[in-house]
Amino acid sequence: MILKEYVTDLFKLSIYECYAIFSIQPEKLLNNESLTEIRSRLKEHYQNNPFVIIREEFGDLDVDLSIYKTRTLKNLKGLAIVSKNEATRERAMQEQSLFDNSFVFFPELESAIHWAKSYFR
Repeated sequence: MILKEYVTDLFKLSIYECYAIFSIQPEKLLNNESLTEIRSRLKEHYQNNPFVIIREEFGDLDVDLSIYKTRTLKNLKGLAIVSKNEATRERAMQEQSLFDNSFVFFPELESAIHWAKSYFR
C-alpha cells in the first residue's frame, strides 16, 4: 500500500513501507542537484530504517555517475532499475560497479516490486 506520493515537474516519488519507486521525467539529467529533494523525502520517511529504491525509467535519462560518490542515505540497502531499453541496461552495468549494495535490473516494474518486497523477509 502506498504511504505517500510526491509529484513535481522533475520526478514522481511513491513511498511504501520498505521501498520507494521514483521516476525522473524523460530527457532530464539525474544528478546530485536533481536528487536533493528525492533524498530529503526519503530521509524524512525512512529516517534510520532500511529500504530499497526502484528507479523506473521511461525514455532517455542522462545519469551523472557522480551521484554514487555521495552516500547520504546510509540506510539504502538496494537499488533496482526498471527499463525495457537496452541502452539503459548497458548504462546500468556502469552504475552497478559504483553502487556498494544490492543492485539489480528488471525489464518490468512488477518484478522489481516483488524483489523489493522480498528483500527484507
